[in-house]
Amino acid sequence: MNDYGRAAALRQGALRSFGRFPKPLRRLITRALSPSWMAGAVALIEWDGRWLMVDPVYREGWTLPGGLIDRGETPAEAIKRELVEELGIDVDVDGVEPWILMDSAMRRIDVVFHATIVTDVDPSSITIRTPELGAAGWFSPDDLPETDREAGDVISLIKQVRAGGSRMLVR
Repeated sequence: MNDYGRAAALRQGALRSFGRFPKPLRRLITRALSPSWMAGAVALIEWDGRWLMVDPVYREGWTLPGGLIDRGETPAEAIKRELVEELGIDVDVDGVEPWILMDSAMRRIDVVFHATIVTDVDPSSITIRTPELGAAGWFSPDDLPETDREAGDVISLIKQVRAGGSRMLVR
């Protein structure tokens, strides 16, 4: 195993261990290392009527791809970076008006983009490129895998927008 493989295995092990902590402790640690509010960028990517979802090793349940927005980064830059890092795909979100999820109790804001894959990629061949993810797959919106509350909130927002509702969900 080369140095990258060992580092990736160690990182994945650390993330899995972090994922075993009780959720309140994980949030406390994340908040201690991040600003008072957590801001994330999330992508809804559709192909053949199905949604791309990922299974992070540090969370229980599947979610839409994305991640935290780095300091000084725009949400659009963050989602593009995350998708290249995690799945090796370039997406277009330019000119896309994002949807916003705000959870004041959890001090969390998610910026959700309806993204389009711009590289010449066969969507069925997307592969994981980070130890943060255990799996990736395409799912019908009517038959999604089990998610945690945060991912469920994002999915609720998407369904709300699709039904003609507000582009913002406040919890």
